[in-house]
Amino acid sequence: YIVAPVDDINLGVTYYDGKITILLGLLCLKLLNEKELEALDMDHRIMGTLQHEIVEHFVAQNRLVSKEELEAFLHPIFESLLPLFPQKENYLLTLEKQTVERFTQRLQDIYYSIQGGVMQPSHFEYPIQSTIDVKPYSILLNGVVDRIDTSKDYLRIVDYKSSKKELSDGQFEEGVQLQLLTYLMIASELLQKRPYGAYYQSVKIENTEVTIY
Repeated sequence: YIVAPVDDINLGVTYYDGKITILLGLLCLKLLNEKELEALDMDHRIMGTLQHEIVEHFVAQNRLVSKEELEAFLHPIFESLLPLFPQKENYLLTLEKQTVERFTQRLQDIYYSIQGGVMQPSHFEYPIQSTIDVKPYSILLNGVVDRIDTSKDYLRIVDYKSSKKELSDGQFEEGVQLQLLTYLMIASELLQKRPYGAYYQSVKIENTEVTIY
């Protein structure tokens, strides 16, 4: 889950059982006074979680998604946020419309980017597990791969990010950016296919600054 801190109170948002759930929401509303409620804001991590879940939900269907379908998916989520941000109602309504407009196009971009290629999506939210023996210890590795594309002999993995992120040769050599390539090695062993590549795919939609003269 992700948290949006308000002083010493954490507001959690998670994806559970097919729905975005606001953790501790009612408790926070009971504990916070009016001034503290006004301090609540749509943390960028909340939007990052929403963006990630939009992509995971629809890309797995491997088809074009209509604006109406996206609206039906997003509206209950934004509606559930209103009790937590009552002073932000107009902002949330605008943000919901913007998210629908932007992600209708973003989902189309992702769909067309994987059509017609030799590799096609075959696994979504794929759980991986492996044990590494480092005597006298055994290390259990657990993880989830957002998407795996496969051909007859090869596979590649794709990790969705709500911000820009790239693999760094320097960080890899220093041993501090190993997650994606570790997932690739384990998935290759589990699915018995040769590793082709590992990629971050940003789902972030940048705002364009416009200066009006």
